[in-house]
Amino acid sequence: MVYFAYGSNMSSEQMRERCPNSKYLGYGFIKNYKIDFTRMSQIREGGVADIIHSEDDTVWGVFYNLTEDDLVSLDTKEGYPRTYTRSNFSCNIINNNVKIRQTEQVTAIAYTVVNKSPITIPPSIKYLKILQDAAFEHAFPIEYQKMLYKFGIKNYNEKLEKAIDTFLEYQSILSAGNYPKTIKNQKEWGGANLVITGNEARKVQLNNDYPLDLVVLTSHFRELSWLVNALYNDDSVAWQVDYTNKHYVLHEFGLAALEYLENNPNDNNPNGICQAVLYKAYKIFTIDFYKMY
Repeated sequence: MVYFAYGSNMSSEQMRERCPNSKYLGYGFIKNYKIDFTRMSQIREGGVADIIHSEDDTVWGVFYNLTEDDLVSLDTKEGYPRTYTRSNFSCNIINNNVKIRQTEQVTAIAYTVVNKSPITIPPSIKYLKILQDAAFEHAFPIEYQKMLYKFGIKNYNEKLEKAIDTFLEYQSILSAGNYPKTIKNQKEWGGANLVITGNEARKVQLNNDYPLDLVVLTSHFRELSWLVNALYNDDSVAWQVDYTNKHYVLHEFGLAALEYLENNPNDNNPNGICQAVLYKAYKIFTIDFYKMY
């Protein structure tokens, strides 16, 4: 049975979990339908995808071949038949095995929301990113990809405001030197190819054993490790970090710390190096990310 996924099931990782016997067939589209977000999901913290009949519009997605067991599993995950129902659709699958890209018609099932909201329910950035990643991976038309991310602007701006408030809170802590009392027990940060340590011998060992890792050696490793750990795990900020960019983000944190140490080799106050990393995080998560929208 052929299944057309246009929402989060475009993620191959999610489909492997939900339907382990499914086989990826390719990508393509359904004509005269448009994507919308017509159902609120508490689990997804926002609207979830649906398709609605709309002349001259097109919905892009991914095709899978399902076994009967896969279909039963998918029905359960989609809340069939009360939350989502499923129907047969005439679809077009892309054939990339020829010099000129061609399409082939295929009948596939797709799930649609039963009780649709009359207005769009903005999806969460986290949920929408699953769709955006799949759209980029399969090179959906540029205009379709731009249309997708615009659904998340309202939610993005709300989260951005919370992120800025959080950065201001951390800046206040650093300015006052008001580190948590547990800082004396703070362990060195180590993750995503960044290590922050106060032990010179450990730095030498890491440089020898893991030459691709970025190692920051500082007497303020406890304060800096606390800050990096806090930023990485704070929900107000961490929603922007995932497996696709965490190495970049933490590498930039490390570079900011090393640049500060180079320019201030005799600094005895932890606030300076922490402020440098905090500013880099602020720039990444508010200025650079904001340009995308």
